[in-house]
Amino acid sequence: MIRNASLADQVRQNENEQDFSKVFEQLSVFVNDRLPYYEELANAVVYSHVVDIQYIEHELDTMLSLCFDDKILPLYKKILRNLIKQYPDTVKFYIDSYYSMYENGEDNKE
Repeated sequence: MIRNASLADQVRQNENEQDFSKVFEQLSVFVNDRLPYYEELANAVVYSHVVDIQYIEHELDTMLSLCFDDKILPLYKKILRNLIKQYPDTVKFYIDSYYSMYENGEDNKE
């Protein structure tokens, strides 16, 4: 019986790994689809003096959940760097949110 339970656990683990792979693949496709839009958004924030902060915050909320991707993180930072003077509280919120999601509990040994 223990042997069957172990086999069942292995099957479940394999299914979970396959599910994780599918989710990661879908996220990668989503990121690649959205990348041109976020590049355009970052450039608009940098080169435009008119900023709809509510719209930008909405987009930053989505980008925050995608910052695991090496192509999104620099765009996220670029937007925040260009908002710091005009919206310091907003930038602080998104920096704190990033660290809470991605850096919390990790040792920084740089």
